Amino acid sequence: MSQGRILPTFYLSDDGEVHPIRIDEQTAAATINGEANTPAAGPATSRIRYLVRAGNRRKVPRARGVYFSWVDARPTGYVGSGGSLPVFSPTVWGDIVEGAVGTYLGVPINITGKYSELPL
Repeated sequence: MSQGRILPTFYLSDDGEVHPIRIDEQTAAATINGEANTPAAGPATSRIRYLVRAGNRRKVPRARGVYFSWVDARPTGYVGSGGSLPVFSPTVWGDIVEGAVGTYLGVPINITGKYSELPL
């Protein structure tokens, strides 16, 4: 799904630790419920790197996030009816409800679900 540069940044886990994570630049520019999806402030307090995407069976930490669908036409170069985004703050994630709206790549999105983080 990514079409931008990969950025090293930080993720605030549910236990309050700040972890390194790598994201595409447009993920940091996304908004949900009018709030920016801003990465956590560094530096990291843990050396454990969280992943944006990882299956439930993998023994790696996965960031919490949301599933979304495009409200109108999807951006040029994208396929499918939607995607997923990591949410860097447990507080922002807790305030998100299904049906919330936001933007990704400046295009309106509708939040269709949430998924929890998977710590080690």
